[in-house]
Amino acid sequence: KIEFCEKVMKSLGKDYVDAAKLQEARDVIRLMATTQRKNLASLLELMYPIFPYLAIAIPAQMAVEGLQSIYYMVARWSLIGEAAARGEDDLVVWYLIDISLGHLAVWFFELIAAVYVTRAQTTFLKNLRSGVMKALLQQDFEYFDKNPAGALQERLNRDAE
Repeated sequence: KIEFCEKVMKSLGKDYVDAAKLQEARDVIRLMATTQRKNLASLLELMYPIFPYLAIAIPAQMAVEGLQSIYYMVARWSLIGEAAARGEDDLVVWYLIDISLGHLAVWFFELIAAVYVTRAQTTFLKNLRSGVMKALLQQDFEYFDKNPAGALQERLNRDAE
């Protein structure tokens, strides 16, 4: 660790740590930080088009989870049996309608979440593949002479996944 080496230099003197290696380590960390910032910027650029889809899919999935915690409970079904045992047929019908509408709402929000998650995934992959293809097309002619077309196609598919 760089901090440890700096403490050793301060405490024990410069003879115990190679100053050139320490500076080289600092340069590598600075280069890594710059590269990571560029990678983060690239990732955000890829994700920016999918934020509207996720803004719909995430609340829809939250609604699914909330509704499932209510309507997928066994206690909800036991209310029907208890009302039937007491002979309250109107209450049984009401509980059945309640459970049916609850399950319909769960299905509806699951469908919305699935559609928008799929849309976000396809948009992200399309943009990623376009970026990989654009980078591939910017290569020199020698690159295409050295690499067979099948290998390039396989690389394109693998990098985009």
